[in-house]
Amino acid sequence: MVAQQAGVKQLVLSHIYPADTPDEDRLKESREAFGGTVILAQDLLAIDVEKAPS
Repeated sequence: MVAQQAGVKQLVLSHIYPADTPDEDRLKESREAFGGTVILAQDLLAIDVEKAPS
């Protein structure tokens, strides 16, 4: 919900807790609350970050 309110375009989930909840459940919850792209981070994931024009 915070990402949606902040107006970000992409949400990357990492270090998801509690660990006893399947990552796919968290991913589903996030997609329901956030209208943009949601990515579940994995080891060695590289993401290009673009700074918005001022």
